[in-house]
Amino acid sequence: MPDMPITQPWTIGNDCILKYTLGASGIGTTELKCQNLSFSDSMETTEVTRRGDGWKMQVPVIRTLSMTLDIQYDPTDAVYGDLQACYASRGRVSFTIEDDRGNNLVSFCGFISKFDVNQSLGEAMKASLEILPAPGNNG
Repeated sequence: MPDMPITQPWTIGNDCILKYTLGASGIGTTELKCQNLSFSDSMETTEVTRRGDGWKMQVPVIRTLSMTLDIQYDPTDAVYGDLQACYASRGRVSFTIEDDRGNNLVSFCGFISKFDVNQSLGEAMKASLEILPAPGNNG
């Protein structure tokens, strides 16, 4: 019987910096201020028993991971057009999130799975992004 997954959502209340590098486009690293950063993951265990040890061994593994965040959105800025193009093509992007003091919180390669633009009356336009890890080398 498989182990029940453990879910660990967490949110950072401070403003953060989203740094990203778009796949093979050669654009380089771009920085955007982001807010409402939250992660959600679920973990379970997998068996790694080796023959002859006599002990059943298991290790924790991440089953799912997603990151959501809000950015201010300017449809006339090419940076946002590049992010929308990555969303549409499911292009691989290298992401780094730093807190407001420049400390690296997380880095991974992923793709944008949600790009919702909204504007409340009297407020700046915002885009809500959801980012999922891409298969391959992450870290």
